[in-house]
Amino acid sequence: MHRARFIGAIILMFLFASCGGGGGGGGVGEPSQGNGGPPIATVSAASSITQDGATLNGSVTPNGLATTVWFEWGTDAALATYSVTPAHSAGSGTTSVPVNVALQGLSTGTTYYYRVAANNATGTSRGTIASFTVLPPQGGNDPDPGVADIRDEFLATVNQARSVNQICGNTSFGPAPPVSWSDNLAMAAYLHSVDMATHPFFSHTGSDGSSPGDRITREGYRWTTYGENIAVNYPTVEAVMQGWLGSEDHCRNIMNPAFTEIGAGYAIGQYSGNPAARYWTFDLADR
Repeated sequence: MHRARFIGAIILMFLFASCGGGGGGGGVGEPSQGNGGPPIATVSAASSITQDGATLNGSVTPNGLATTVWFEWGTDAALATYSVTPAHSAGSGTTSVPVNVALQGLSTGTTYYYRVAANNATGTSRGTIASFTVLPPQGGNDPDPGVADIRDEFLATVNQARSVNQICGNTSFGPAPPVSWSDNLAMAAYLHSVDMATHPFFSHTGSDGSSPGDRITREGYRWTTYGENIAVNYPTVEAVMQGWLGSEDHCRNIMNPAFTEIGAGYAIGQYSGNPAARYWTFDLADR
């Protein structure tokens, strides 16, 4: 029985540092800082996600008044009901203070929602709601199913493709230097595959609104350029690589000599009548 297969690509991106002098405006509607007003609570991406835990991250600007801060979290997307972490002091300064708390005992494969909350004498502020998905259970003796079981084959297949001439659409590419494997890129790729398979959806934009660059940065990889290929319903490394090589933008990513490191992962989920489709993510980058 024929089942649909899909692939998608993000083309080369560059990181530029910006600098400037003089005063600058904040975001539209953003409260002014240091005026003795309500605290400003800002959520950041969760980190250190495992099979039973994660670290919630955010920041608080006390706005010159003694401020306490905590996180509200749970499985309700609107956080109509939630658990609360212990409150602690964020001081009384006028600049942003980072806050984080580690959660343990979470359910594997479950999506959790959270936000930062802060209170001072003028009232309570809450940041926007963010989410993360706890890693699913591991199987067999494979320490990283979806990553370790494909790592060697995937790296060899990519370097084999880069070692010869390729035609990507109407453009011919000569051989490109071999790439090396990055565990950071692999984890960023794997977690996006888990996200797509769990919810389910098929997009370069994560369920939390993240871009590929956001997800790569979360895993501690300080990129200067990156690319991403995704695919679904390809059963093997060989099959998905052939699909990408047959698509111009994906092929360009594979053959791009600017990329020096790669990582990839897959997760199993429902797709187009297939209850065990593989959702693939392939991240390429350079530091």
